Amino acid sequence: MAIGKSGRSALGGRAAGFFLTIAALSLFLPKASFPAPKLDVYDPFEVMAEVRRLERSPLWPGFEPQGIPVGFYNGERTYLFDFPEIPMGFVPVEGRPGVLVYEGRHPAVFGNVRFQLDGVWIAASIPVRRSYYTGKDVTITEAAAVVLHEKFHVFQVIRHPDWRTYDDALLSYPLDSAETLEARSREVEALRRAVLSLDPGDIAWAKTAWALRNERFAKMGGDLIQYERESRRLEGLAEYVEYEASGKPAAEGPLPLGFAPKAIRDMGYTAGRWIAVLLDRFDPQWKEKVEAGFVAYPEDLLGEFLRGHSDQAKFTAEENAAWSSAVRTALAENAADRQRIVQNMKSKLGITVVIDARRRPLSIEAFEPFSVEAVEPGVILHNHWISLKNASGLIHVFDRPVLTETDDLGRVVRITIPGLSRRISLPPKRRNLRFLSDGLLVMMKSVRVIPRGFYGYTVELR
Repeated sequence: MAIGKSGRSALGGRAAGFFLTIAALSLFLPKASFPAPKLDVYDPFEVMAEVRRLERSPLWPGFEPQGIPVGFYNGERTYLFDFPEIPMGFVPVEGRPGVLVYEGRHPAVFGNVRFQLDGVWIAASIPVRRSYYTGKDVTITEAAAVVLHEKFHVFQVIRHPDWRTYDDALLSYPLDSAETLEARSREVEALRRAVLSLDPGDIAWAKTAWALRNERFAKMGGDLIQYERESRRLEGLAEYVEYEASGKPAAEGPLPLGFAPKAIRDMGYTAGRWIAVLLDRFDPQWKEKVEAGFVAYPEDLLGEFLRGHSDQAKFTAEENAAWSSAVRTALAENAADRQRIVQNMKSKLGITVVIDARRRPLSIEAFEPFSVEAVEPGVILHNHWISLKNASGLIHVFDRPVLTETDDLGRVVRITIPGLSRRISLPPKRRNLRFLSDGLLVMMKSVRVIPRGFYGYTVELR
């Protein structure tokens, strides 16, 4: 759900509630509290025209994207297409029937997302010309296909409300070892070779990928396995629809060969899409079976098909040796990178705020899952944004790095936010804090603010 992302959208099961919270906050917070960076984007009207062209093609049984409203942010205004009424803050666009406009960025439109406005589900997008995720130029057809990706998410939440992912599970993934990194990368490569039908054939490589997946799952906890399956179904199918709409080659796109936890989220998109591509070949009626509830997860249809085939493909000894060497090098570089992350956080100029939530732990409402990095077990760097809350209030960090530390129950007990320009001032007899500066919003009851030298504060949640 990051601003400017193309081809990747993220929405956990709890995120809709988060957007409603932010929308409510906008009623009494200045718009400046929601940063609006300058963006190089396509004209929303041109993108919408392309959306209308693409959505005429059948993409999925029962999916009728024409009836789903769309919201765009173009860096200056938020446009709303095909909404049934006029929501608060929007006005009609003269000469454009069915189009509404909101001055500035509507607080729910952080990027490519689905969200609810006045009880109506909307597909939203920021139609960038260059993806910050891949660094590649985005064609207008690709930008329009991302909108269809989000429309499909709306279809999913209405037609299949049980299809959901809780991205909190990402924060529970252990740091990668040589074993886990090699196993995951081999699985992805086998699946890629199946999609490309490389020798000895797509069925053989798919069988290998399936065996590697089962070996990896056998060493994982049930919650993590379930997260991967849910992600492949929810996000993988949406990306499959996006690629089908845009006509992009099936094997195109970034390979999810990084480190957990970010690579796990990436893998859900790519592996889920590739599974759908293989099912198009192996079981042409698979979409109808999924829609009819014949099977809960598309990958189970793939597994059923592969059980009738015994021959697997094999990586060569030279490939395996090169893999092991590359993994060792990558892990050493990653360890050094994690140390640099901590040093960079400590050396940032400005004021550092540490929020001590050990007495009143925070739950994660939503976060940008594509920009997280594991620093050490239980410590995660969120590069883009995160929203947390407990019974006493909420904390929202936008467009700045923040470190979170979690306890054994997955609750956030410590947050470190460096580089702020404004000091925290709380009169001695006051216990409720409302602080807004540099992308940090804290609205909390019953706190204690403790100065730590000239450039630091600890905020204890009591």
